[in-house]
Amino acid sequence: MMTTDPVTAARLREAHPAIFDAPWYRRYASFVLLGGLSIYLLISFFAMGLQHAARDFRQDNFRSATLDFYSYIEELNINYRRPEQTKFHRQWSAFDPDSQTITAVIHNKYDVIIKPDGELTFSLNDEVIARFGLDENGTFAALVTPATQGPDNQVSGHPFTYKPKFKGNGTDLLNAQIRFTNGSQLKITKGGVRIKNRRLGWEYFWFGEGHELTEMTGAEFWAFMRSNETREISKYVRNANGLRDTLRLDVAPWRYAWHSFLNNDDWKHKEVYDKALQSLAMAYCGLIIAAFLAAILAFPAAQNISNVFVSFLLKRFMDLIRAIDHLFWALIFIRGGFGQGMLSGISAFAVVETGTLGKLMAEAIENIDSKQPEGVQSTGASEMMVRRYGIIPQVLPVFVSQTLYFFESNVRSATVIGAVCGAGLGLQILNNATNGTDWEDIAYAALIIITMVMVIDSFTNWLRGRLIGIGRSR
Repeated sequence: MMTTDPVTAARLREAHPAIFDAPWYRRYASFVLLGGLSIYLLISFFAMGLQHAARDFRQDNFRSATLDFYSYIEELNINYRRPEQTKFHRQWSAFDPDSQTITAVIHNKYDVIIKPDGELTFSLNDEVIARFGLDENGTFAALVTPATQGPDNQVSGHPFTYKPKFKGNGTDLLNAQIRFTNGSQLKITKGGVRIKNRRLGWEYFWFGEGHELTEMTGAEFWAFMRSNETREISKYVRNANGLRDTLRLDVAPWRYAWHSFLNNDDWKHKEVYDKALQSLAMAYCGLIIAAFLAAILAFPAAQNISNVFVSFLLKRFMDLIRAIDHLFWALIFIRGGFGQGMLSGISAFAVVETGTLGKLMAEAIENIDSKQPEGVQSTGASEMMVRRYGIIPQVLPVFVSQTLYFFESNVRSATVIGAVCGAGLGLQILNNATNGTDWEDIAYAALIIITMVMVIDSFTNWLRGRLIGIGRSR
């Protein structure tokens, strides 16, 4: 271990007194800051009620909502007395009229077989897990009971739980439920069976329930699209008197499929895309207005081409309007006379981005190379010509690049602004989130937003690269 002799230590202390003889508040400043931050985080933890988060967390609701983002439930209600009246899902259930037997597949691999006398067999790969029916006394009972374990009645080796319900405290079985971890469910009673089968995807996403194209298999749909058949569609048009008339057209298969997709009554694709265009329009129109106003304000706000007093006033004005978030500006415009709609959202974007872009553009002008405008000025050009040929060529790529970046950012923000202004995809997401059931619609809207942001991000990145001279040279 190396040590410093007293003479060297004294010389170092004399040469660097600020280090060795620092005041106490400098020596302990880091500990004070760390302690203050810890106290702040501790207070915030209790102030936000995070200590109750684990207790109040509803795991079942969270799992159900998460599953609804990418899957759906198909129900099958079977009455033993009238099985032929059941609406079967041909992908996973069927009724054999000859043997009067009902077969179904739940959780993609478990078989459910119901015989004419009401006996139900639940099996996997021909191995019987449970069987229900009438016993020798004519009482509805579990003839084969699955082995369960744990407080949740988990069936060992399988992703489901088995929960029978008895009449009173007796042994008479009222019903039995088999619940899968993904939300699928099999409920057996004396009079019938209810099956909830969770399937991957979004139900009736393409053409809606009951549509003829929905009932087609993939091969049938492909054959129809290649055929010369025609289908009739209805379009609403305005006549000479301004009244709405119905126009009926015979169209080709591809156009019929596209019309049916857009006018899907379950998913309302046309309405969703209209909302997406509204969000895009709010972000675009607000930014165009802001870019125009910011470019005008940036020149007098720049200190190198304007007097200090005017520059100070304009910069403080831009600080003021950008200090208030889009959300609050939207509320101000809604209450201030525009009401709910796209105009309030556009105005909110225009005001905030005018302040932000104006500040950035003014700083870009302040950082230009002064030789170019001085060279133009030496020719005797006017002040306007100096700005036109000496300043704008230097800052224009920066102006456009910053504007393109804010366009991408505004598309994301348009969702929140739309929820407040009652326009765009934000309104649709808010409505679906309020009822707490249409999580697949929220996922659909979120997917559209992500797609728009990714496309716009790719396009603006490419365009910014071209503007600063690194486009195709990479």
